[in-house]
Amino acid sequence: ANESGVIIVDQLRKFFREHNNQLFGIKLKTIKMTGKWSDWQAFIKRYKGKRKAIWIVNPWNINDENGKEVDLREIGKFYLKNSRLPSLAIASVNQQLGFLSSFAVSSEDLAFQAAEIGLDILKRGKKPQEIKFSDNSTVRFVINKRRAKQLGYQIPIQLLEFAKIERQIPMKYVR
Repeated sequence: ANESGVIIVDQLRKFFREHNNQLFGIKLKTIKMTGKWSDWQAFIKRYKGKRKAIWIVNPWNINDENGKEVDLREIGKFYLKNSRLPSLAIASVNQQLGFLSSFAVSSEDLAFQAAEIGLDILKRGKKPQEIKFSDNSTVRFVINKRRAKQLGYQIPIQLLEFAKIERQIPMKYVR
């Protein structure tokens, strides 16, 4: 497990604890953190069809028995072949790998925020040291329509009402 994964999982645990281990009807049952490919594979196979959903925090920094990082495409292929569970994730690359849904920060949204900071400096006369640090203000919820259909789910109209439809998302992410 990498450092960002540890932070995210700690936040997830705290959030669910504050809500009696349940939120929107989702109950938190198990948290598994690993950086080992064999553990990751065993976990996916073990929970195949036995749980209602799985949330995969970040599938990178998963290493094989020789310590070599497993390619994300290999992880995606394994997941699609061995899991019938809907999966949630926090990076758009997960949706591209075939996971059901993810929350993602887009480069367009980050660029817009950077432009606002640039305008503060160039047009409004603020000094860089006067600009306060700010978190990202926008997150996108991405649903993989192909995976939803594969799992037999119909995407609720409430989600489609605010969705941005993307017809094709090429896989270009390579670490």
